Amino acid sequence: MITQVETTPATVHDSQVIRKIQQDLQAKGLRPETHLVDEGYTEVELLLENQQQGIDLIGPLPEGKSWQNLQEGALDHSQFRIDWERKVATCPANKTSVRAAEKTTWNGKLNQLFVFDKDDCLQCSLRERCCRAKNTGRTLNIYPRELYEVQQQARERQQTEEFQKIYGKRAGIESTIAQGVRTMGLRRTRYIGVARTHLQHLATAVAINLDRAYSWLIGERPPETRISPFLAVATHA
Repeated sequence: MITQVETTPATVHDSQVIRKIQQDLQAKGLRPETHLVDEGYTEVELLLENQQQGIDLIGPLPEGKSWQNLQEGALDHSQFRIDWERKVATCPANKTSVRAAEKTTWNGKLNQLFVFDKDDCLQCSLRERCCRAKNTGRTLNIYPRELYEVQQQARERQQTEEFQKIYGKRAGIESTIAQGVRTMGLRRTRYIGVARTHLQHLATAVAINLDRAYSWLIGERPPETRISPFLAVATHA
């Protein structure tokens, strides 16, 4: 059943509304212990904030955007060892950083910078997989300690079977969206302005809830998840 409806302009990122969604649920006495979300909601800062509030925010973290993250066999930040007490990073070739500093990104977020000696990097056999700079050593830009550890834990967790089992329940959310789109024109607004559009969304949510309640009362139950013919053949091959 739908318990909360939020309407925003299309330009508002998902991560900017999750606090409002949770506050509204809490005001109704429906504070979630586990909150299943898609990738758009899983910023590292939100994961940490939800942990501190006792909410398990579950969703896949976006992949890193650096070329080391995108190229197979390249050495991304996860292959460096970080000594947070000494503020020293150790690379896969066992060389240590020579300088560390706190930096601020363009949007005001703190980053931890580690710089490696160019003499160590220029002659390193792993250089092609690690650094593309011509005359400098590798630099490592990562989250500050608390956020970095949350990020690493989340990425490790999402590889587990337990995570996949829990996150599989989010298929029900996608089916709800599909029902609204197919039967109630959810993707088209009939009115001008956020307030009127929000009223339309509220009416759509009520209609979906009434439809589901009626189906349940007359004995209809959600069918098993459909298995495509290809998957059925592959499973029994």
